Amino acid sequence: MYPNPTQGIINIVYDNTNNSSGSTVIELFDMQGNIVKSMTNVSTESTVLMQVDLEELRHGMYYVRLSQTGMTVQKPIVKL
Repeated sequence: MYPNPTQGIINIVYDNTNNSSGSTVIELFDMQGNIVKSMTNVSTESTVLMQVDLEELRHGMYYVRLSQTGMTVQKPIVKL
């Protein structure tokens, strides 16, 4: 995930090789645990690049959660 910190757009690159459904859910949470943005991406590519626009979000720290079949990853992101 880059750039981090960001002023607006973040790029999320992930491996889709072992994702049997091809569906990936990306959720952004604020520090109180509220979902502030959610999207689903379906791809048959083995490596996926998604651009996510955070322009409408306030400055601060967020968590990005990426969920696929049998796997979940969560990472912090800072919006400047």
